[in-house]
Amino acid sequence: VFGTFDPNAPSLDDYLGDMRWGLDLLLSQGELTVVPGVARWVMDANWKFAADNAIGDMYHGFYTHRSAVMAGHASGTGTNKRRSISPPDKNERPGLTVVTEYGHGFTANMVDPNEVDLNSHLAAWRKRPGLRARVGDVGVSINRANMNVFPNLFVNSGSRELMLRNPLSPTKLEIWKFVLVDKNSPPETVRGLVRASNRHFGPAGMFEQDDGENWDQSTQGAVAPMTRRDDL
Repeated sequence: VFGTFDPNAPSLDDYLGDMRWGLDLLLSQGELTVVPGVARWVMDANWKFAADNAIGDMYHGFYTHRSAVMAGHASGTGTNKRRSISPPDKNERPGLTVVTEYGHGFTANMVDPNEVDLNSHLAAWRKRPGLRARVGDVGVSINRANMNVFPNLFVNSGSRELMLRNPLSPTKLEIWKFVLVDKNSPPETVRGLVRASNRHFGPAGMFEQDDGENWDQSTQGAVAPMTRRDDL
């Protein structure tokens, strides 16, 4: 549900624009419903760092998340092979970044169709009738996408998450996280998705803590005398 108090705001269709295609990457994955309950936590960071991270920062992964991958945490959607994070000049995979009008944007990596296990519960949606007509050849080949609907709605098409990153102050934000599942999924699949989501982007998630440290320290750096004096 989207709402605004501005009587002169554009229609929702116009406001979302090309971002609608990005949202379809998630919303085309079945008859989705929200798992009951919401995870909430607070970070000592400015909300704009979180928004920027979602829109187009693919370069941070190798440096920020390498320790999590070395510890055995894998990132990937419906693939046979465990994902690893390699330096930018090795193991390159195609991807795309889209920045739209009104400040929305997303970044996505592509998957080799030969790597996809269509029997996986996370990949079965790729067999849905009419999918290619809705999201095109590019959409069918996307492994996962991190998105931000301006100002503060984060969407992850891979782990099927929605997060509201609500600013509490210039140096503090509160995150509300919801997990989406196909309403026809068996209970063990739902439990597995929730567990995977919490391990990845939950309040104690391995990637979420990595990103949160970056945002926290960048926020501290932004209030230093030199950065307050000069435009960045």
